[in-house]
Amino acid sequence: MQSQENDYNQAIFDVCDLLQNATTPEAIKQLIEAFNKLTGFLKAGPFLEIFEAILTNISFAALFSLLAAPDNRLIVSVVDLTERLLQPVTWDMIHEKFEEFIIIGLEHPHPRFNPMYSTYIWSYLKGETDSELTTYASNVLNILSKYPKGIDELYTESSLTNIRSLLNMDTSHRFLVYEIMSSSILNSPNAVEYFKQEGLLEKFVAEFQNDDPLALINAMELVPVTCKSEDFSEYLVTTPILSKISHLISPGEPEFDFLKSAALKTFSRLSDSKGLNYSQVCIEHSFFKKIVECMEQSNDTTLKLTTIECLGILGFNPDVLRFLSKEKLVINAFTSIFESSAGSARVECYKTLSCILEKTPPIEEDISEINHNIYISIKGGNLLPILVRSSMEVFQDVSFSALSVLQKLGLYKWGQRELSQSQQFTNLILDTSRDSLFIKELKLSIASSIVASSSFLEMFPEDSALKLKKLASGKATESAAPQVALDSV
Repeated sequence: MQSQENDYNQAIFDVCDLLQNATTPEAIKQLIEAFNKLTGFLKAGPFLEIFEAILTNISFAALFSLLAAPDNRLIVSVVDLTERLLQPVTWDMIHEKFEEFIIIGLEHPHPRFNPMYSTYIWSYLKGETDSELTTYASNVLNILSKYPKGIDELYTESSLTNIRSLLNMDTSHRFLVYEIMSSSILNSPNAVEYFKQEGLLEKFVAEFQNDDPLALINAMELVPVTCKSEDFSEYLVTTPILSKISHLISPGEPEFDFLKSAALKTFSRLSDSKGLNYSQVCIEHSFFKKIVECMEQSNDTTLKLTTIECLGILGFNPDVLRFLSKEKLVINAFTSIFESSAGSARVECYKTLSCILEKTPPIEEDISEINHNIYISIKGGNLLPILVRSSMEVFQDVSFSALSVLQKLGLYKWGQRELSQSQQFTNLILDTSRDSLFIKELKLSIASSIVASSSFLEMFPEDSALKLKKLASGKATESAAPQVALDSV
């Protein structure tokens, strides 16, 4: 017994000494070992004797302050020791004396989370939504919601009292809760059923009857994100949510065009949902007809641009693109508006076409044919010279969006053939002397992609091929240009 007493006293002495002088990696390592020894002594007992000896020499404040240490191994060892020391300490005692350290602790949520603390963390969301403590509490709840057993630990009976209280507060507070619920749904297979039983999903559905535009927009933004869960997608079709979103897109609705834009984006982003028969949903809610009406009849420029952007989101999905090619109404409207577009509308059309063309190789034959037909239907099949001219524009948003279309043409054999027959295109790619670094990188990427094609030497004239190979050698062939669509949604 005397030997063990000396051992834990020595470990306490080592910690106190190292806390004063631990600046080197070796000293940090020794400090971690000393903390781990103390944790071991507490486990072995006698607990109260060692507990008193440690806290007589090392304060909770000193331990909590180490949660901000730059070394994660040290943080873990401190958390393990602190977790043991806190066993006989109530949360109210911690809250009263160490709130500033709670903020630090919330920056470092630990996987071995004690469910008894969840109700207190939820309570911190009741403060001002832009306060430091509320932000950290929201962050830690979002992180913990991603753990496999997060739903069991975060939604205890006592926590639900605070959650329901939050859901009766203002829009900002309610949506802090909904965002955490959404994360739980994506990471816990039984979350949807649990939230249904507790009446929490009913609260979310009720947001779509809200007269507050901000609440409506926030609610719509969460729907496509949460529909990455099949369970939520199945639940969605049983609610009036889709009907409400569809109604917002209807002619004459709503009073504010920004709400209609948000509804258009929401319905479009649902094309990437899991477990949702998207084409059937669009038919039931006349979505394709409504998107054409917005594209052709809207006098609001922003709304028209949003509609064109939404077509890019739809066409990015191969299955939806197949449906659109058969249905024809939306594709025809797009090619028609492309013909007369100028300025920002032309840039958005380029972005959308780039998005439609962008597919992961190997590209299926029917998709290649669909995209070829879309391409040749624009400007009577003479789009390439227009793309080349736009790529030379001094305005970078124009040049970049046009170059992005050229890059995506290189994904297809018919596109490579089209590019190889244009000396203007080859000259454009080879001339990087006056380009910004951003545009130069994109041209190098296009050259690399073309050179990597198996039919490159067959299609391009020998002189052009040699110059393109030389340009491409300055950039790894796997480089890729940034996407220009889907980034603002």
